[in-house]
Amino acid sequence: MYFRYKMAIRAGGISIIVLIFLILCGRNFIVRKYTDRKLAAIEERHQLAIKYKDVYMQGLSGIRIDGLSIVPSNADTLLNAESIEVSLALPELLLLKVKVQEIGVNHLSVCFIKQEKNSNFDFLYRNMPSDKQHVNAVEAERNYAGNAHKVLDRVFHLLPANASLTDLRIFYRNKDDNLQIEIPSLIIKDHAFETNIRSTENGISGEWKCKGELQSKQKQLKICLSTPRETKITLPFLKYRWGACVQFDTLSFEMSTPVS
Repeated sequence: MYFRYKMAIRAGGISIIVLIFLILCGRNFIVRKYTDRKLAAIEERHQLAIKYKDVYMQGLSGIRIDGLSIVPSNADTLLNAESIEVSLALPELLLLKVKVQEIGVNHLSVCFIKQEKNSNFDFLYRNMPSDKQHVNAVEAERNYAGNAHKVLDRVFHLLPANASLTDLRIFYRNKDDNLQIEIPSLIIKDHAFETNIRSTENGISGEWKCKGELQSKQKQLKICLSTPRETKITLPFLKYRWGACVQFDTLSFEMSTPVS
């Protein structure tokens, strides 16, 4: 009898080891299938082409995506990222739930390009076909508060309490106006962050110091901008758009969206 119990325990242990081995060997295949299904739904909803070179697991709860690109339909490329690493909470993952603990992004470039009435970022704030009330393009363009709310809401959902971004570049082009913002390194630790920002608008360069706090659950973003030298910061875009020149030594502001 003892021998049978011993053999049963040994067989059960071997079965568990084999099962774990099969899961570990096939987890990248499962991750790719899951990623492809989710991206296909986003592509269809927002009329995008989302491509990547590879996606695979790192450790027990980490996922890495290499060579990610997002191209809106009939528009210029919006986003390119060399690599994105996401760390998931293991307890929630065991319950088949997804909770992001940390994000790492390397060599990310985002290009906002507007040509007359068309742009490659319209999908960020336009109403989807499922919306009950239709809003035309002119009204949507004027609804700056609503547009900002939707974009900010997406940011709160994406960024966890801890994140790191390396070599972040943001471009904006509208007719003769060209703006480039460079952030060499941005680290969010326990909701707080501090970084340097370089901006270039139509050949005029500026340098800022930025520190702040990001509370994803409360959907609050606090930012303080200052200049590292005895110069004033000139807000970009305003002069081209409205002919206004706004300068300051230090600027603090807070953005928030209603918690649903």
